[in-house]
Amino acid sequence: MSLTGLAFLSAYSLGLLAAFVRHPIFGVATYVLVLFLDPPSRWWGTGLPGLRWSLAAAIITLVAYIAQSNKFPQQVPIRQQGIFIAIVLLIAWMAIQFTWALWTDMQLEIIELYLKYMLLIFLLYKVLAGESQIRIFLWSYLGGCFSLGWIAYADYSGGRFENFGGVNIGEANAGALTLATGIFAAGPIFLTGTLKERAILIGMMPFIVNGIITTQSRSAFLALVIGAAAFIWLSPKKFRRRLVLLSALGATLFMMLTNDYFWGRIGTLKNAGEKDVLITTETGNTYETGYGRLEIISAQWQMFQDHPFGTGHRGTAALSPLYLPADALTGPEGQRFRASHNTFMTILVEHGLVGIALYLYMLWWIIRSFRRLSAFYRQRSDFMASTIPALAAILVCITVGDMFVDYFKFEPRIWFIAMLMMMNALIVTSHEQRPRAVLRSNSSIGGSDSATPNTALRSV
Repeated sequence: MSLTGLAFLSAYSLGLLAAFVRHPIFGVATYVLVLFLDPPSRWWGTGLPGLRWSLAAAIITLVAYIAQSNKFPQQVPIRQQGIFIAIVLLIAWMAIQFTWALWTDMQLEIIELYLKYMLLIFLLYKVLAGESQIRIFLWSYLGGCFSLGWIAYADYSGGRFENFGGVNIGEANAGALTLATGIFAAGPIFLTGTLKERAILIGMMPFIVNGIITTQSRSAFLALVIGAAAFIWLSPKKFRRRLVLLSALGATLFMMLTNDYFWGRIGTLKNAGEKDVLITTETGNTYETGYGRLEIISAQWQMFQDHPFGTGHRGTAALSPLYLPADALTGPEGQRFRASHNTFMTILVEHGLVGIALYLYMLWWIIRSFRRLSAFYRQRSDFMASTIPALAAILVCITVGDMFVDYFKFEPRIWFIAMLMMMNALIVTSHEQRPRAVLRSNSSIGGSDSATPNTALRSV
């Protein structure tokens, strides 16, 4: 076992031990870092035990939470969170689809993955109970993003960087999107943190930004720009002037790290998915980019019309030889297919009318939640208030990415949805803690904060 592998094993063990001795949030932080470090994909992971590191961390952290559950404050039952019920229904629908799925082994894989996501949502909802836990979670996420940025810095040798490693975040687009969300995750800490915390973030940001640039990801670039606009728009007034200045400095750093080849690829956005768009790299090689995405979407629409209740996981790839010309397929002879490049179309084809209805409901729930949270925190300028625009920017960032890449299995989405659920629950808890007389007085006035605890949650 290498020294790096031994260091990982020691940190992993200490993190899970701290989940029992101190607080389950340390188990959550360990889980988050495992997703980024992903021992099986690293050279130093060769001598480590063949363990499902993330699943083991999740289960051990859950046990730690159960052992300490009496120490946690009373919370709104998770079954009252509409988006959690939607995810449960999606899993149930995928189980029903198993009877007609085109690739049953792939369908079983996605069911297993989403069952793990359901466990994670429950765990995060219970453990992220306040500001200190959120800070630890965000720092672990930023540490993971920094590790990806460092890998890109150390290993990049020209062209488009595609090898971040990690489960479902290793390729260029997913890695770049993860790094983009990391920029927004740093927002609340930088705006309200100590001088030391800000200095650490300033040291980390160039590596994270550079990691995005090495991927030349157009979808991540758009997601970053639109997410930044959402961050500024939803921020408390006290922070807006500072955020505009920080955005200008961030844009300057971004421009300093880019080159003509990066902007050449970004410039192909104007082609809107047309065929035969060639990119020349700094090494002189050329490659085709964004080949026929509009044709893929058109083919997926036909797939949906022929299979309105879905085809099961990876159905687009399974059906692509029947709906696309041979020159649009990729892969070795006999195994040529074309995958989806759009989360919305992925769900439409693979999970049909039920799946897309649940996806749209989740988007609606997220929007309603941010409307209420923004109103609740409008007059505040503390850490929790600055977390709302950061969380909105992250989920906007992921939703924009959905339009260009299949992110149905993108795990950070699940983490931040769980955080949003917890923020919703804190609003209800704050109502419950008010004196009854105040609640009755507010009810007679009929203001936006006058809802009872139950109606407050139903309103989102």
